[in-house]
Amino acid sequence: MYKVGENTEAVNNCLKISEDDREDARRTLEKLHHQGEQITRTHMMNADIEKDLSQSIGTYVGRTQIGHLQAQEIQRRNSNWTSTSSTSMQRQ
Repeated sequence: MYKVGENTEAVNNCLKISEDDREDARRTLEKLHHQGEQITRTHMMNADIEKDLSQSIGTYVGRTQIGHLQAQEIQRRNSNWTSTSSTSMQRQ
């Protein structure tokens, strides 16, 4: 009878360890699931930011190119006006 009591206690201890391990595994899975959701949200936010930046950069580059072309046109007009003005002044 003494051995039966020892065996029962050993089995109960093993069962308790097994239950603790199972609870640890459950908590680990919950944490992993939560972290996976965080990673997904972060990835989606990064994708949105990248899209916004791409659009902003495209708009900026477009404006910069237009601005550059406009500046060139103004410079060309100014150089024509200057040369025309100096020619008129020389004639007088």
